[in-house]
Amino acid sequence: MIRIPSRATTSLLALLLACASCSSVDPEEKLQRANEALDRGEWDAAILDYTGILGRDPGSVRAWNNRGVCRLQKSDLDGAISDFDQCLKLVPDYAEAYYNRATARLRRGDSDGAVADYGEALRLNPQYGKAFAGRGLARSRKSDLAGAASDLKQALEVSPTDWPDRLAVEAELVRVLRLRDGK
Repeated sequence: MIRIPSRATTSLLALLLACASCSSVDPEEKLQRANEALDRGEWDAAILDYTGILGRDPGSVRAWNNRGVCRLQKSDLDGAISDFDQCLKLVPDYAEAYYNRATARLRRGDSDGAVADYGEALRLNPQYGKAFAGRGLARSRKSDLAGAASDLKQALEVSPTDWPDRLAVEAELVRVLRLRDGK
């Protein structure tokens, strides 16, 4: 009797074959492939590749950070924060990892943790417009309207005029100023 594999078995077999072929792939090539999947928004494929990279090289800061970004995009906030924590253990002065962890904390509802991490990102990179904007949003959620307005203004000052988030930050600043002024 011939047994036809189930769909799950077929998928597992395809995954195993893909992983077997990955073992011979150059680590930089695998990282590039993972980064391309991330850029295309293929979170699961990127996570799989980054996980494979980390299995071979647990010191790959880019893989930890970028897998965290993928997890953040999938709303796996605890997984994302864990990846950013690991990244920061390896490179404690990585401003982007602080920014990313702050964003995950803010989405999880931890405004205090987000403010602290955005602040650390800004200490490391005082011209980090996205970090000013994120901290402004976190402060707004904490009802620190003066701090929020200050950060949002600073985000607009240090960011280029063609910054894609400019309109959203300007709108948030207007909203915060109206709340602050009781309008």
